[in-house]
Amino acid sequence: MKDMNKHKEENKKETRRKERTRSKLFGTSARPRISVFKSNKYVYLQAIDDSAHNTIAFGKTASALAAKLKKMKVELAIFDRGAYQYHGGIKKIADEIRKNGIKI
Repeated sequence: MKDMNKHKEENKKETRRKERTRSKLFGTSARPRISVFKSNKYVYLQAIDDSAHNTIAFGKTASALAAKLKKMKVELAIFDRGAYQYHGGIKKIADEIRKNGIKI
């Protein structure tokens, strides 16, 4: 029973971190929000226009997403790390997006 309560508490903490991060970010069609989701096996990226409630582009790699955004003539974006800390894989994703010409 203690383990279950521990997991519920961790989920609440993660949700609070994610909401705190996302409350400060808002994407538009000119400057979409790049959202990151990590599962145990994959990383998912998507560019979101919050003003129209629409997903503009998505990809499994940062370079693929950056190429799609460049094709759509988007040069600026907002990086939404969610509840994840900005180090390791999340930092590599942001650096890869910058390397491919999208300013975040």
